[in-house]
Parts: sequence; C-alpha cells; structure tokens
Amino acid sequence: MYKLKYDRPAALWTEALPLGNGSLGAMVYGGIECEQIRLNHDTLWSGSVINDDRKSPSDFLEKSRELIFDGKYSEAHKYIKANLPTSDSASFLPMGDINIKFDRWYMASDYSRELNISNATAEVRTTFEHSAWNKNLRQTVRKYWVSKPHNVMVVEIESEHNGNMNYTVNADCELKHKVIEDENSIYVVGRAPSSVQSTEESRATPEIQPYRYESDDTVSFCYSITAIPQGGVCVAENRSLYLRNTKKTTLIITAETNFVSYNELPDSKKDLVGICRARTQKAISDGIDKVYADHVADYKSLFDRVELKLGEAEGELTTDRRIADFDAEKPDLGLVELLFHYGRYLMIASTREGTQPANLQGIWNPQLIPDWRSNYTTNINTQMNYWMAEVCNLSECHEPLIKMIKELSEAGEKTAQNIYGCRGFAVHHNVDLWRKTTPAKGDPRWNCWAMAGAWLCSHLWQRYTYTHDGEFLRDTAFPVTEKSARFLLDFLTEDKEGYLVTAPSTSPENEFETPEGKSCVCYGSGMDMSIIRENFIHLIKMRDILGIKSETADEAEAALKRLRPFGIDSKGRLMEWNGEFDETEPGHR
Repeated sequence: MYKLKYDRPAALWTEALPLGNGSLGAMVYGGIECEQIRLNHDTLWSGSVINDDRKSPSDFLEKSRELIFDGKYSEAHKYIKANLPTSDSASFLPMGDINIKFDRWYMASDYSRELNISNATAEVRTTFEHSAWNKNLRQTVRKYWVSKPHNVMVVEIESEHNGNMNYTVNADCELKHKVIEDENSIYVVGRAPSSVQSTEESRATPEIQPYRYESDDTVSFCYSITAIPQGGVCVAENRSLYLRNTKKTTLIITAETNFVSYNELPDSKKDLVGICRARTQKAISDGIDKVYADHVADYKSLFDRVELKLGEAEGELTTDRRIADFDAEKPDLGLVELLFHYGRYLMIASTREGTQPANLQGIWNPQLIPDWRSNYTTNINTQMNYWMAEVCNLSECHEPLIKMIKELSEAGEKTAQNIYGCRGFAVHHNVDLWRKTTPAKGDPRWNCWAMAGAWLCSHLWQRYTYTHDGEFLRDTAFPVTEKSARFLLDFLTEDKEGYLVTAPSTSPENEFETPEGKSCVCYGSGMDMSIIRENFIHLIKMRDILGIKSETADEAEAALKRLRPFGIDSKGRLMEWNGEFDETEPGHR
C-alpha cells in the first residue's frame, strides 16, 4: 500500500489531501472540531463562448520583421506590445466548501490522516477524551473517496466506541448562489461570473468587486449534500444538515454544471438539481459497499498497470517528516518511489475520459482569483502535466488533452488568419474552457508566441507511438498535425542568410539585453526551431506510415532542409535566441 501519512490536520490548502474523478475534485483538510472539504468541478469556469474577431494591423508582420531583422529588438518589442491584439483568458473557479462542525470535544489524541494512493481513499482517525463520558474515550474514523463510476463523493463518519455523535454539515460558496433544502439534502445552485480580475488587478484595486456578472450566458452549477444517518435524526434547515445522536453517517456529494461545449452556449434548461438528486439516489439504491467496490476496481484498473520498486517504506514516519529528513547522500528511495506513484495518482484523479484536461492545478483550486487564472498554460505546463500519460500506460487519461487539441485546431483557425494572415491554426500560451487561442494580455515575453499548437501536436505522435492505433493516426493525429504544419509553413520567413525562421520569435517568458534596452523578440529562437523541426518530422513519418499523399507534408519535407540550424555560443551552449545575448534573468527557468 502506498500512503501519504500525517499526524495533524492540514493548516493550509496545499497540505490538504486531494481526491478526484476527473470532473469532481475535493481537498480534504482532516480537521478535528471542524472538517473542511473544498470542491471543484472541471467545467466551472468564468466567461462563455468566445466571439473574438479582432485583427492585428495589416502590416503587423512586415513591420515587426523589418525592425527585428534590422537588429532593433527593443523597438520591435515595444511595437508588438502596442499592436498585438490581446485579451484575458477565463478563470477556473472554486465551486464551494463543505464544513462539518462537530460538538466540541476535548483532548484529541492518536490523530492520523492518510491518503491511500493504492485505492484512492482518504482516512482520518482520532481518539477523544471527555470527562462527561463514562469510558472517557471515543474513537472516530472518517473515510472519503470520489467515485468515477457513480460520479459522487462519499464521506463516512463513524464512532467506533460507545456514544453517539452530533454535528452540523453546512455548505458555502463565494459565487452568486442560493441554497435549497429538501429532507436530508441541501442543494447549492449558482452561476459563474462573466469575468474575474487577475491577481495583479486585485492587488492594485482591492476595493473593486473581483468578479463581474455581465451576461446570462455563463456556466450554472449545482452541488448537493445528502446525509444517510444510522440511528438518530437528520434535519435540513438554515443552509445546513443537523445530525443528532448518530452512530454512523454517510454523506453523498455530487455536482453538475450546464456546460455543453467550448463553442456552444451553456444549456439554460438543464435540470441540475434533478441530475444531482438522481445520481445520489442511484448511489443509495446500489448501496455504499458497491459504490466503494466499483470505485476501487475502476481506479486500480489504471493504477495497477505500473510497478516501480526502489526502496522500502519508512515504517510509521509521516510523509512530511520523511521529506524534511531526506538526505541526498543516503536517499530515502522509498520516498522517491512514493512520489512517482503519487504523480500517477494525481493524473488519474484529475483527468479521465469524458472530462476536461488537467489545468494548471489539476482539478483543485480554492481561489476566486486563482494564480495565472488556473488555466491551461501551454508554453510548457499543460504539456508537462501529460508527459507521463503514455509512458505510464495511462492513455485513457491522455484522452481529455487529445480532445482539447482537436478543439484548438478548430478554434485556432481564426487566430492564425486574423493575427498572422496564415492558414492552419495557431495557439498562444493561455488556453481556457472556451478554447481561447489568441494572445493573452501583458508583455510579448509570454503573449508573442504562437507555437503552442505545434508543440501540443507532439502528444498526438506520442499517443500513436505507444498505442499503434492506426485509426487514431489517420483520423486525428495526421489531419491535426497537417493543419498545424500549414500554419508553420506560412509563418516561416527567410532571414538575411536565406534560412527559414520564425519572426517575431521569443523564448517564452525570457528576455535579453541590448544596447537600446531589454527585449524578448528575435528571429528563429532555439525553442521555435526545435518545435517546428519536430512537427515537420512527425508529419512526414505519419504520411509515410499511412502511405498517403500530402502536399503539406511534401512542403514540410522541403522546408525542413532550409530551417535555420542551431547555434552554439562561446560557452558551448545551444543559443536561445538568434544571437549571443546576455539574459536579463540568468539561469531562467
């Protein structure tokens, strides 16, 4: 059994235990007097369908390239910043909190909090002492899991010794919402805002409301909590469930939104409360034992595919103690092994067939104004999330990203044409639920980079190399990669030496020094040229495997020979830009 173990409740969100089934995410704190569970849903984002027809100036590329090829990098930086059409991405939002407030108990001891990543179940155990009790001791155990087959979260709260329990379960939400009470259930029904401030805007203007409701076309949501007590009573009122004199209580939690697709408005007629009620009743009628058994079987069908043995478990030591004691000279290889398996656990918990891909924080976010909007940052973070998918035999978990890449190849056609006057499709560094492909607000260091679509296409080739799925190669990988290559072929231009290069070009989020000041834009950056080479090589291989004709692949094969070669600087390093410039931030990530 692989477990993360702790001897105290989580004090911070980052210390809580993550559970999820790809669509419903939960962070469990394991509190003693008050348990807190923070919920997320993969399709609860701000904003709505994108209708952005803004275009760059007709001479945008010509003017940018003229400045860059004349070595006026700082001036080019300023020109691009002033003329590149930009907009904010949507934000991934928290759905709400569930708080379980226990009657005040004293002298808690023998506390343990665990996340068993071998069966995707969390557990909290505590012994309490109170002078009013005859035996003075009462042990309680709480178990938590999120089921993919039943699409519910289950929390079991049980007193293992004499004495019944009293506690209150209430729901909270930072978004616009209302609470519906119904027998032993409460339903939180709300709506996402049209837009959310960035963290920078929030710090600069804390007096301004952080979110705005300017449209009715945003995502609506519902999450529900249903209590099944054994003994005692449950009363639903005042936005809460009051449990009295119970030996054991099972809470069933589920959530739904009315999101339809990136290019369709949310379904205003969808009965979210009815869906949550029906899903809960299905779990009840099937029985909690079956819900748990189906959950474990589903999870282990993925998790048990890979084994890695590096060291022994360190007895009863808590995970945080093992991390603090880690010695590189005499490494705890069992901890390294645990970390590897925890990575696989997080992938299975945050990205499953039929769900959205894992975003910057997987499927877990507590902030109304999340860092970097908790979006899909496609200049490395999104790709990095999925590097393990095929290597660890988790093709099913790769599926949400594959679907998003196909959607971006559609959404990005307008971006390629409007911003650059090119065929194919282009994607920049911030993507969201609505498949934003245009440049984000801010500086050219990050927003003047149109290589995300081409880099994401590498996942299509990787998927094929591990699965040898000919139908996938023919119907998805090849046509999407071919469309990406069309953009690259149109976007490439000749430098003064006759090589094909990208211009403007950046090395994402880095910049260099020039006599005129800092700049980030150049031509033919090492990263751009690497991605393009890989894209063309993969397309040519796909064409040859399929045995088909493709003018685009033929053009890519000819262009491949003309791409600017990599440069080596005076220190023997691959050159990041087209010249040997000093980095503004040496050792940049």
